[in-house]
Amino acid sequence: MKPSDINIDKLKSGDEHEFRLLFDLLYPRMMSVACRFVSEDAAEDVVQEVFVKYWENKTVLSPDSIQSFLYKCTQNGCLNYIKHQAIVSGHKENVKIAEAIAKLSPKAKEAFELSFYKGLNHREIAEIMNM
Repeated sequence: MKPSDINIDKLKSGDEHEFRLLFDLLYPRMMSVACRFVSEDAAEDVVQEVFVKYWENKTVLSPDSIQSFLYKCTQNGCLNYIKHQAIVSGHKENVKIAEAIAKLSPKAKEAFELSFYKGLNHREIAEIMNM
């Protein structure tokens, strides 16, 4: 079976059998695409989400090529996943830094803040802190 054998009209009308045919046909290929970008676990989540979104919007979506449309959605889903992971990772890193700063002694914390936030050099920091 090939993608052109899928009956778009049946899909749009909510035919679950036709959707299952589409899923069985394209899932392995979409997983292959997704695994180029993200881990297998993340790829499964992305591909499943693409199919869910397609099913939920089947009556309003009418791409000329369902296969190209779903592949593009898969790529975009992977890129969104990667962006989200970068944000989460950056947030976790910021939290760790803040926790480490909070554990510093008052003098060390002051020296760090003068250096990092105000951009002062060692001599300037020593003068301000009377060292």
